[in-house]
Amino acid sequence: MNNAGDIARLAGTIGLRTSNALSSIKLMDKSIRDPLTGLFNRRFMNEFIENEINQASRHERTFGLMMIDMDYFKEFNDRSGHLAGDLLLKTFSSFLKKHFRSGDLLCRFGGDEFLVIMHNTNLEKTLRKAELLSEEVRELKAECETESFNPITLSIGVSAYPDHGPGSENLIQRADEALYRAKTNGRNRVEAALPAG
Repeated sequence: MNNAGDIARLAGTIGLRTSNALSSIKLMDKSIRDPLTGLFNRRFMNEFIENEINQASRHERTFGLMMIDMDYFKEFNDRSGHLAGDLLLKTFSSFLKKHFRSGDLLCRFGGDEFLVIMHNTNLEKTLRKAELLSEEVRELKAECETESFNPITLSIGVSAYPDHGPGSENLIQRADEALYRAKTNGRNRVEAALPAG
């Protein structure tokens, strides 16, 4: 390489490859994140939880799982419209991001249901975190032009690995059953998955 033309061509090639790599990263990020909330989507969560089970099993670790439902969200969404509903979902997602560690996985499971995987955490600690979340969310202010949604309350079902394993379907199903109990027992509460057996 002995002239300015060669250097310019090399710089152009490097720039093009870097641009292509960054575009691929952006596309991949869009495919694993929910476009409204910026949280991971359900597809990514399915892959992540299997990997988390493998790692926890190999290293004899635990992790907790929360299934979270915003109480009366459907009624609010129907009454106030989808733009207000979307604003509430974004506000709540930002609240979640501030309340969990960077190593925890936050996922929009569907609609107004969210799933959180707390890395290297047992059932007891996950329950305590869920109770704290349930208390602190009541202070969250979510307002749109038509009305405010205050206070926000949550129904949360909690399971943990290996207590409610062995597979991801079991963990999610057990947390979902606990969530259902929280909702049928009056909402605005945390319920633990029942012991195996």
